[in-house]
Amino acid sequence: MTQLSLTTRLALLFAILSVAVLGTVGTGLYRELETQLSLRDDAALVTRVDQIRTLLQDANTMELVRDKPRLFENMLGNPESLLVLRFAGQAPLIEVNPGQMPIPQVMPLAAETRLALSAVQHTVDAHGIPFIAVAATTRTADPQQTIEVIAGRLMSERTRLLHGYRDRIVMLVAIGAALAAFAAFILVRVGLKPLRGLARQTDSIGMANLGARIDEAGMPSELSPLIGAFNAMLVRLSAGFSQMSQLSADMAHDLRTPISNLLGQTEVALGQKRSVDYYETLLASNFEEFQRLSRMIDNM
Repeated sequence: MTQLSLTTRLALLFAILSVAVLGTVGTGLYRELETQLSLRDDAALVTRVDQIRTLLQDANTMELVRDKPRLFENMLGNPESLLVLRFAGQAPLIEVNPGQMPIPQVMPLAAETRLALSAVQHTVDAHGIPFIAVAATTRTADPQQTIEVIAGRLMSERTRLLHGYRDRIVMLVAIGAALAAFAAFILVRVGLKPLRGLARQTDSIGMANLGARIDEAGMPSELSPLIGAFNAMLVRLSAGFSQMSQLSADMAHDLRTPISNLLGQTEVALGQKRSVDYYETLLASNFEEFQRLSRMIDNM
């Protein structure tokens, strides 16, 4: 398996770090926007119900409810909104529901209760789209009568807005990570340039120039211990090779004498026919030289 280069590894790590940081920031911004939009929509719905409660306390408004219910459809101005006005336990006086959404089963607040954001009920429809609703009762011009107000809204527009915002965050995080990885790749290559120079200097040193040393000029201070250790190693290697060369010369000198003796004696013996005693003497002499060579080898 091919190992990734240090430059590539650092670039990938920087890209992963960028995704983590940008993703965290993007997620935080997304959640904050989602919360603010939800609070805005809840406040708008509460305000609408408050306004309707105030209107219904006027006798003329109740006449409009009975005679011209379509006026309330124009008040909503949104096909995803819901409005139901009814007396408790009776059929709706007005039911504005262009989206044919099921009427939420929400316990209405008492007429004396002031509406707050906590009165908003949050649910989802069959497609997972958020739906908010508020139910409250209010007194009419007739103090003996109370009327229920149920208002709701399907948050499709908000959902589309958040989905688009989320997609843009994902796209920006991906672009940011890619740019960060590219920038990291370039910066790491520039940062590792001294290492490549160190590698070239090291590669140029061989047997023929063991006296050469790594030049620290222009190198980062972080590489100084490494360069110092390498130069110290070169000093030891040079000294070791010098000792080996001297030892080789000494060994050659020590071995040359017994070998010359053996060659000379053997050459003389082969020059003419000799007696048995001569050959015995020659072999004994050669044996002594071989013993000498053996001791020299043992002492190396």
